[in-house]
Amino acid sequence: MVDHDSGIAFCSGANRLMSRDVVELVVANRRLYANDVMEDVGLGRLLAELGIQIVAAPSLNLDSQQTLNATTDDVLASNFHFRLKSGSRACRNDVELMHTLHDRLVTSPIGL
Repeated sequence: MVDHDSGIAFCSGANRLMSRDVVELVVANRRLYANDVMEDVGLGRLLAELGIQIVAAPSLNLDSQQTLNATTDDVLASNFHFRLKSGSRACRNDVELMHTLHDRLVTSPIGL
């Protein structure tokens, strides 16, 4: 994602993975962190200022059982992160979708 104001790339707060040395660098420089924006944007700005390059990792959004059922095991295996957000605010189905995804991952013949 890209911060509209600064043009700096950042990782969505829904999905990120950091090495210990990067976390330690962030903590050591926490006074440089700007909290006048959303947390993920602020972290992206700080990482850019510290010279840390963001590397994209594959992520998959699944919004229904039908979408999950139509997704092949190969596609599931090629993703590091899954975001499950299904239904409307009044009628969400995320838990059932998570259970179905978990079952697929642990029983997959390709060893997910």
